Amino acid sequence: ATLERAEKFISDTYFADVNLRGRVYPDKEAVASIHHYGNAKRFQLPAEAVESRGEVKIGDSFGPTWATHWFRVTAVIPERFAGKEVRLRWNSGCEAMVYGPDHEPLQGLTEL
Repeated sequence: ATLERAEKFISDTYFADVNLRGRVYPDKEAVASIHHYGNAKRFQLPAEAVESRGEVKIGDSFGPTWATHWFRVTAVIPERFAGKEVRLRWNSGCEAMVYGPDHEPLQGLTEL
């Protein structure tokens, strides 16, 4: 019962208007698009991984294990977010790295 209560405390579905997740992320907006790029070689920058695999959606699966995948996320920040901190919630289910437009590493990510 305790585990179930804890899960609802951080749930996207249950009590989202009053639980912790709902208080930390009170407003949300879906990204405009997510494009996938793949390459058989590991750790190459997107400019070198030119094989576009097209647009993908949340919930799609990618493999094989240890393959390198690149994603270009396009987002439109709504006017209602003006003056607020904006965050992208991303869970790839593995280690990941965020790169800037000039291919410089900006932030490492890991699964919680």
